[in-house]
Amino acid sequence: PLIAWKEKNVLLVIVETDDGSTGIGEAWCDGGDPSVTAHLIARDFMPLLIGEDPRRHARLWQKIRDTTTYSIRDGIAYSALSGIDIAIWDLVARHYRVPVGTLLGGVSDRVFAYASGGLYADGKTSADIGREMHGYVTRGFRGVKLKIGGASFAEDVARVAAAREAIGPDVRLMVDAVYALSVAEAMRMARALERHHIHFLEAPVHPTNVEGL
Repeated sequence: PLIAWKEKNVLLVIVETDDGSTGIGEAWCDGGDPSVTAHLIARDFMPLLIGEDPRRHARLWQKIRDTTTYSIRDGIAYSALSGIDIAIWDLVARHYRVPVGTLLGGVSDRVFAYASGGLYADGKTSADIGREMHGYVTRGFRGVKLKIGGASFAEDVARVAAAREAIGPDVRLMVDAVYALSVAEAMRMARALERHHIHFLEAPVHPTNVEGL
């Protein structure tokens, strides 16, 4: 696989106003120690927010983003910025006492929830995947997702087939390749999985490969 995680690091970003209101965001940290991202926020980005109105969140996002134009447009800079941005949206939503979805123009009061699992592990078989996915369904989930791209083509197809057999035809089944496939591999995989009625194939190729996507 292109990316392998042994653990997930969570960096929470808290934005506070002068009246004591707070908003909480999360900065995804998968490329190094979270303290590096935290230091970037505290040293470089936080001073840009002091004295600003959080209701002007689009302006604040642009103000921070503009500082990265020539050097750190990708990587932890955007992770840090996303954590700040989420926290500001959360703060503003709390201020107006509405869900963030309302601020974003949401038209529904319900969101479809699915269980994301199906990770790789030593000795984990297709049958194990089936039992895992079935367990999510028994807990009430009407959709499940598992990882592909970390094993051979045949093994990945078998894992998806086992999941579909275990959950039945009426539960949504999704797969996530975590950017591990080439365009040709992704097309081959998509054709092979079509018979299992996949709801979506997530992150088939590298996110910067727009033409490939």
